[in-house]
Amino acid sequence: MVAAETSEALVRPIADPGGFLTYSWLIAFLPAMSAVLTLFLGKRTPGKGSVYGIAAVGASLVLSLGPGAPAPASRARTSDTSSSP
Repeated sequence: MVAAETSEALVRPIADPGGFLTYSWLIAFLPAMSAVLTLFLGKRTPGKGSVYGIAAVGASLVLSLGPGAPAPASRARTSDTSSSP
């Protein structure tokens, strides 16, 4: 009985206000799709398809750094009515 109560306390829903978890699957999907594009279209493109991999890895880097961006300031803070003497 105690173990069940403890496990329920440990499992909490993840709040994702920034929407990062919604698009996190793209971090792995983009390089995989670039491999498929390089496989089928690589010989027909200049540079033998390296542009697909470079673009996908760059886009995945930008997406993975998304949570490190500062959150926008709350509008409630801007209405500070305190007065200093």
